[in-house]
Amino acid sequence: MDGRTTYILNSILQDVIKKGTGRRALALGRADIAGKTGTTNESKDAWFSGYNGDYVTTVWTGYDQPESLGRREFGGTVALPIWMSYMGAALKDKPLHTQPEPEGILSLRIDPISGRAASPSTPNAYFELFKSEDTPPSVNELGNGAVPGSPLPADEGAPIDLF
Repeated sequence: MDGRTTYILNSILQDVIKKGTGRRALALGRADIAGKTGTTNESKDAWFSGYNGDYVTTVWTGYDQPESLGRREFGGTVALPIWMSYMGAALKDKPLHTQPEPEGILSLRIDPISGRAASPSTPNAYFELFKSEDTPPSVNELGNGAVPGSPLPADEGAPIDLF
């Protein structure tokens, strides 16, 4: 797999910790952890899978005979605290293990309405990582009188192979 792809995927999973359903793990005070929460329908199973450069751990919560864990039981509320307890001990006094950024990665501000590269004046734009050859067109390149947030022409709305 292209090292840039793994770097981008790792960044996405780090965002689960930084600003997503795994943000409770920020309490561990580590910048090298990433993961993903999961919950099945009716909260019958909940899990958190997380890692850093040295350890990978998955915590599953549920019953042998499927039944609901409860109305407010999700991966981020049931499994994540268990993961944090284990990984907190496993990573205690261990150095951070960060992945170096490979060449050919660009960080671009993205327009939240159009999903295209933002102009300097775009409000609420956010940064995303891209392979240098896979950058989205800018908002200014919409053409044909299109406005941000309007449906894309059929050929532009087709799925693309990012990986």
